[in-house]
Amino acid sequence: EVRGGGAKPWRQKGTGRARQGSRRAPQWTGGGVVFGPTPRDHSLRVNKKEKAQALRSALTDRRAGGNLVVVDGLDFDAPKTARAVELLDTLGLADRKLLFVVDGLEEAAIKSFRNLPAVHLITFDQLNTYDVLASDVVVFTRDSLDAFLGRSTTVSRDEEELVLEEGERS
Repeated sequence: EVRGGGAKPWRQKGTGRARQGSRRAPQWTGGGVVFGPTPRDHSLRVNKKEKAQALRSALTDRRAGGNLVVVDGLDFDAPKTARAVELLDTLGLADRKLLFVVDGLEEAAIKSFRNLPAVHLITFDQLNTYDVLASDVVVFTRDSLDAFLGRSTTVSRDEEELVLEEGERS
């Protein structure tokens, strides 16, 4: 990775000197470096299905250990961190690292919990394996769990029956 040195410095035979191929060979001053460091990309790519399986496995592990909690809703009228601490005390989760998975629509609740150092808040579409494994307890709101699982909470009874009928036909 040096410039120049395209021609042989002298002919191969007959000079009495050692054969040389280039003035930029490693044994020459100004030559290249033998086995020098080269910048490389050591990142690995993980398949989408493997990522999904890892997240599923992490959530299953939390559920099996009793560390997955589903809360019906976070009804905060105004952002109050004291109320958030009170809710955590009620749930018995005050001294643990928590991952709160919210829908994103509960602005007052998000502002209440984000000031607590042991609580990490993310929305359901940002849920990842690292955050699940880095926390002791995963807390879902009912809406965020339904959204994460792909369920629609606004489906009416008639629409549900229509979907079931179409499923039976196919």
